[in-house]
Amino acid sequence: PGLTVLLSDDRYVPSDSDQSNYHQSRALFTALNLSADQVLRIRTELPLPQATMDSEGRLTQLLAGGRGITLGLLGLGADGHTASLFSAADLERARGRLALSVHRPDGRDAVSVTPTVLERVEQLIFLVAGSDKHIALDALLRHQPGLTAWQAVRGCRDVEVWADAAALMA
Repeated sequence: PGLTVLLSDDRYVPSDSDQSNYHQSRALFTALNLSADQVLRIRTELPLPQATMDSEGRLTQLLAGGRGITLGLLGLGADGHTASLFSAADLERARGRLALSVHRPDGRDAVSVTPTVLERVEQLIFLVAGSDKHIALDALLRHQPGLTAWQAVRGCRDVEVWADAAALMA
């Protein structure tokens, strides 16, 4: 029933903050003429534990009955993270969950989807830009087991990487 957009993660900041992925994406949602019901954002107006539980519940509803996610777009951090999954410890805590609260290396909190959700994406695309991503991109392309991003998507059926020239060059 129409397009639904879900954010893979967001910093635990007000939804109108320049640091919010939701806020940064609003122009796109407006251009697509999406209603608020069509965007599954992290509800950062709730206390962090409730925001995480709310995301878990809404993801459960979205995926009920075997429904998949047609397309997923992920970024890749220079440190090898994706979504707000930064470490092996985050991945371990994500087992059996659809949403997870994370304390980011920059000191902020965030809520992220888990590899269980990413595995439901039919076509997953990493969009990678910038020369600072070269080492992480190389590790992702080589499927290096120590890279958090690779561990997060290794169970996915179809993963593509779209990278700009700067990310590909040393």
